[in-house]
Amino acid sequence: MHQSKEHYSLVYIVMRNHNAFSLTAESLYSLRQLTYLNYRILVVDDGSTDDSADRIAASFPEVSLTRTGRYLEYCKALNIGIREALRNGAQYVFLVNNDTKDFSPNYLEEIVRAFEENDKVGLVGSWCYDYDRNLRWQGVAKNKLGVPMETPTEGFVVKREVFETIGLLNERLVRYFEDLDFIIRLRKAGYESHAVSSVSFAHLGGGTSSKQTFVPNYYRVRNLILFMRKYCADKPLG
Repeated sequence: MHQSKEHYSLVYIVMRNHNAFSLTAESLYSLRQLTYLNYRILVVDDGSTDDSADRIAASFPEVSLTRTGRYLEYCKALNIGIREALRNGAQYVFLVNNDTKDFSPNYLEEIVRAFEENDKVGLVGSWCYDYDRNLRWQGVAKNKLGVPMETPTEGFVVKREVFETIGLLNERLVRYFEDLDFIIRLRKAGYESHAVSSVSFAHLGGGTSSKQTFVPNYYRVRNLILFMRKYCADKPLG
């Protein structure tokens, strides 16, 4: 006997779009193939100056579209989506970049199962490939500024309770290092992160930021300094 949609926890997939219809559409086409029975997709259009928001609305009527009205940048735009997802009853929020595709059809089933098997788990990721099928993340922790990360920063799922406990993405960081900041806060609150090896997706990398030159480098350097001041001031230099 098949369970009805109501028996499955609601998962909201939240992604940001900025002048990138082709990339976002390719990701949305892939997400359409997911077999999980209770998920919704929310695209936050971050002040696009082209027609990409209108094209998303026309091509994907099943997708919720929120327009910021002006350019807010990565963290602020995603936080708008997270708040909307939580208001609408999301038990899990999948934050994923728009330059992603090739999601395993059973992606959400496996991710939700990881949460349900361990109450301490607050964030779950998967394996991740690049568009040439080279493995980028395989569940083995990578040391990023002293923070072990076994989940791909391009896309991970967070339990509702975590947002309610530690808050949303750090908007002061704008973009870059917000993932490390979030996972440090998550772990300090007693939650664990986990990677599922049975499912995966592909990530292009720099699909939106590659169109810019100065801004990405500015935030990388700026946020590195902010991050190290906050978390590494008491650590030895050697």
